[in-house]
Amino acid sequence: MPDKIVLMTTIRFLHDLATAAWIGGMIAMAVAVLPAAKGLFGMGPQAQRLQLAVQKRLRVPVYIAIVVLIVTGLLMSRRSPRYAGLLSWANPYSAALAWKHVLVAAMIVIALVRSLAFGRMPPQAAGAGGAAGAGAMGGGAGQPAQPGQPAQPGQPAALGARQKASMALLFLNVLLGIAVLLLSALSAALRAGPPA
Repeated sequence: MPDKIVLMTTIRFLHDLATAAWIGGMIAMAVAVLPAAKGLFGMGPQAQRLQLAVQKRLRVPVYIAIVVLIVTGLLMSRRSPRYAGLLSWANPYSAALAWKHVLVAAMIVIALVRSLAFGRMPPQAAGAGGAAGAGAMGGGAGQPAQPGQPAQPGQPAALGARQKASMALLFLNVLLGIAVLLLSALSAALRAGPPA
């Protein structure tokens, strides 16, 4: 097999793997992890602790995936004779790539906002129901948390608002990720079609 084919196959594989890791991780979080946590713990601190623990475990792989996507995406786009520049609208192929790059940039900003602004639990919420309180999985007054139980009266209202804002940003990023996948398919079809 020619070296160029091996190189381009490796680049494409890494790009697809990074896409699956980032967008697949977000979809799994949105449709499985968060609804399961909400069903078990309601909107209380236990659900937020689980969400933050999963988010923390995914943080480094997501950052690596973003870097891999940028590098491999630039290498792949330059290979096409229809590529007219990073944010060029000169032809349908370049326009599809430009929209894709704009959406990916928005996704990166949203991921950073979620990580930096919502990536830590407020200290007062971390203590409520924590190891110093009623136990890591407990509710108020030493009672175990019941499935679907709302936050206890003593818990700050900001806890639920923070979770809702973080979840809204996650769902927005999932929608943007799906749009990016659609634009990827469109640009692949345009690259394979007759010259524009």
